[in-house]
Amino acid sequence: MVYIEVENTLSTTVAATAVGVTATVAAPFVLSAVGFGAAGVMAGSWAAWLKTSVTVGGGWFATCQSAGVLGMAATTKAAIVTFKA
Repeated sequence: MVYIEVENTLSTTVAATAVGVTATVAAPFVLSAVGFGAAGVMAGSWAAWLKTSVTVGGGWFATCQSAGVLGMAATTKAAIVTFKA
């Protein structure tokens, strides 16, 4: 029984790490695809359509816009890779 538990824990850890690394690598592409670019929100994009006067600073929209312009911080990338649900 102990062998099975260790094996499941290892495979879960490997899978979680793979998902985290994939999310970290994919995030800039996904942000760009929806319209959060290096120059800000791209005209005619989904992000431009979504941006309204009720979008508040410090919210998820501002966070995505910041990540699109500045890229993701190393600490954010580390947090994504090491996050375990």
